[in-house]
Amino acid sequence: MLQYIADEEPVTKKRLISHARQSKKDSNETPPRRGSRSRRKPQIGEYRLLDTHILAPLEDREYIEIDDVGRSKEVTITNGGRNTLRVFDYLLHDLE
Repeated sequence: MLQYIADEEPVTKKRLISHARQSKKDSNETPPRRGSRSRRKPQIGEYRLLDTHILAPLEDREYIEIDDVGRSKEVTITNGGRNTLRVFDYLLHDLE
């Protein structure tokens, strides 16, 4: 997720949820059903899961910053987050 934020910054929470859905869908081998979840609007529970399991730990480690922009929140990567990506870059490329 940190790599996606670095590539697409600034990114909204809604886009992060859509990316997570797409990543999950790509990892499953079964074809998507009609009315797939990736097209529906994010639900409150998904925002809470994103905040507690992904964004809060990254923000606590100062890898990302979350800014209020109107009614939405934009996530950007910090220098510490970029350094972390550089350190673990070999792991990301070995997975591809």
